[in-house]
Amino acid sequence: AKRQQGHTVVLGGGTEAAEIARRAQQQAQGSRVVVVGDLSASDVARLRRERVIHLAALDDVALAKVLKRAELVVISAADDGQASTWVERVSKANVVGQGRVVTLLSSRELVDDWRGSTTEVVLCRSSQVATAVLRQHPPYAEDAVTPAPIVIGDGRLATELARRIMEGWQRRAAGAALRRHRRDVGAGRRVEPRRVRPDRVAPAAAQRVRRAGDRPGHP
Repeated sequence: AKRQQGHTVVLGGGTEAAEIARRAQQQAQGSRVVVVGDLSASDVARLRRERVIHLAALDDVALAKVLKRAELVVISAADDGQASTWVERVSKANVVGQGRVVTLLSSRELVDDWRGSTTEVVLCRSSQVATAVLRQHPPYAEDAVTPAPIVIGDGRLATELARRIMEGWQRRAAGAALRRHRRDVGAGRRVEPRRVRPDRVAPAAAQRVRRAGDRPGHP
């Protein structure tokens, strides 16, 4: 790993980091992918089959050698505290020739704060998943009357889904709901809401992380 050039480094460990590393390897076009952090035995075995280099733990000197000449560094930790620690370690390494750093955080507020104080790419995890969900399953169809969307659940992802639906489709929502009501009453039929499983489309967000590293500015 220390002799790689133009490679991708994923820091943080966990299932999400393993998935990002796996997808990065699929798009690597000959370059290598290195993931640093604690992974489950099943994730390690899967990454080994796909020729992803896994390093369980590194001191600061070894980390700097791995980061040297990396094209992309992705930080994906279990929580924002661990992510902050990785960001600090990468910054202290001060590696010459290191490429863009992309950091995934859970807190939208923290993302907004960091974006004003860093030139690196900082992404909100729930925002990325919500975007992937709504792109694959738009809340309103282009060619048909649909019922108003319903977000069931709580937490950051549910909040982000509701926020993006309201901000992105608020005007269409009012018109579509009104048209649906008139047509359904006239036809005497019932329209069932469409159910979406965010957990089934969440891996698509990992693919967006790789593309974000290639863009010159923030997403």
